[in-house]
Amino acid sequence: MRKKAILCLADGSTYTGTMFGACKEVIGELVFNTGMTGYQEVLTDPSYGGQMVMLTYPTVWNYSTGIPESYSLKVHMKAFIVQDLCEVPGSQIEQLSLEGYLEKNGVTGLCNVDTRAITRKIREAGVMNAAITTEEVTEDLLRKIRNYRIKNPVDAATCEGAYFIPGTGPCVAVLDMGAKNSIVQTLLSYNCAMKVYPARTPAYKILEGGCDGVIITNGPGDPKDNDYAFSAIRELMENKYTMGIGLGHQMMALAHGGDTYKMPFGHRGANHPVKDQETGRIRITSQNHGYAVDGEKLPNGGTVLFKSVNDGSVEGMRYENGFSVQFNPDASPGPQDTRYLFKEFLSVVESRRK
Repeated sequence: MRKKAILCLADGSTYTGTMFGACKEVIGELVFNTGMTGYQEVLTDPSYGGQMVMLTYPTVWNYSTGIPESYSLKVHMKAFIVQDLCEVPGSQIEQLSLEGYLEKNGVTGLCNVDTRAITRKIREAGVMNAAITTEEVTEDLLRKIRNYRIKNPVDAATCEGAYFIPGTGPCVAVLDMGAKNSIVQTLLSYNCAMKVYPARTPAYKILEGGCDGVIITNGPGDPKDNDYAFSAIRELMENKYTMGIGLGHQMMALAHGGDTYKMPFGHRGANHPVKDQETGRIRITSQNHGYAVDGEKLPNGGTVLFKSVNDGSVEGMRYENGFSVQFNPDASPGPQDTRYLFKEFLSVVESRRK
């Protein structure tokens, strides 16, 4: 049942709207996504763990919400915020409204809120915590908002145990930091066999299992919270050609003496241009990250492969035995300009395998 509600930011500013979905008070880190499409993928992306996600595009749920677009089996975000909630199904195969979908997954939604004004606030002041509540805003609530921290989100997003996906091509070990289903589906399209491992798996177990190459996946939260994996990443990169995506990109840099920092409001959307430092070519990419590799403290043995055209931040690194990218080469949602990187990775893996 919908209710009048307030979105309260950590600085005390408030915005009125309508609560729907699970309709429960929630606190999280408020971020925005500029994509015009792809809200099914946004809803199920594990990288949004602990965050409240606001879409800048005004009208949402006006096209089909089919299962194939889902990144995972559940919604990882804390809340979903939109301006206009479309009440008319986007297609004849529509099975579930956004309201019903969020209620089913226990996630609070907020609509009829001025997302443009809130986005301007975040762009000027930076990402901040917020709460959605139907109660009066008190000092106690503001204290809870300001004290909120995202704790161990990778542990909640990674797989519970190792598992195998058969294929006729090379075998890729996938270190699951909160992997999107689209990465698995892309590897399957190249006939790869996969051995998927939980985030805390030591390197020796992965190497004993046998593989031709390694992918360290995307995931949520601050990469520095996952220092337990740095030694494993170094050992894997010493022995197998390795590709890092998203959080995996950041962790590969940290494992080799680099540094990361929290961005003012991050990159989240499907239209971010990056420049290939080796060819000079510009690629349009899909991104979802709030942390970046520090260009002033690069990892040992690494060179910058991609840079953001918008702000100059590091978007990719090349190493002697692998490479990493900050964006989503699986292009789900988003343009397919960088899907070739999977081919580049697998061509090296296949050549070494033979």
